[in-house]
Amino acid sequence: MIAATCITTAGFLLGELFPGQVAGAFTGDARLVAQSVRGMRIILLLFPIVGFQMVTSSFFQSLGMAKTSIVLSLSRQVLFLIPCLLVLPSFFGLDGVWASATVADFASSITAFLIVKTRFRKVLREPAAEACGDGLMPSSE
Repeated sequence: MIAATCITTAGFLLGELFPGQVAGAFTGDARLVAQSVRGMRIILLLFPIVGFQMVTSSFFQSLGMAKTSIVLSLSRQVLFLIPCLLVLPSFFGLDGVWASATVADFASSITAFLIVKTRFRKVLREPAAEACGDGLMPSSE
C-alpha cells in the first residue's frame, strides 16, 4: 500500500506542479492545454488515495475472496464513475465530467476502507482465525 500510495502521489504531484508541461506533451493547442490543466487538477485531486483502493482489491483476490475483489475492482469504474458521469455534468458542465473521476475515486476508496475494516474486525472476533496462521484467510465467502 505504501508503494502504491507513493506512485499515485508522484502522479498527483506531477499533475499539480507541471500540468501545462504534461498536457503540452500531447498537444500544441494552447486552448486545449488550458482546458486539460483544469481537468487534470480536478481529476488528480484525490489521486494519492487511489493506490490504497487498487491494492485492497488485489489483497482480497490473493486471499481467495473473489466476490469482494470483483466488487472493489468494479466499484470505481462501474458503481461510481458511470452514475457520476450521468449526473454531475448536468449540474457542473465540463467540470462535472472532470469531478466524476474524483468523486468515484473518493467513493471507491471509502468503500475499500469500510470493507477492509469490516473484514479485519470479523477476523479478530473469530476464534477460528487463530487456527489459520495469520488470521486473514476467510472461512468462507
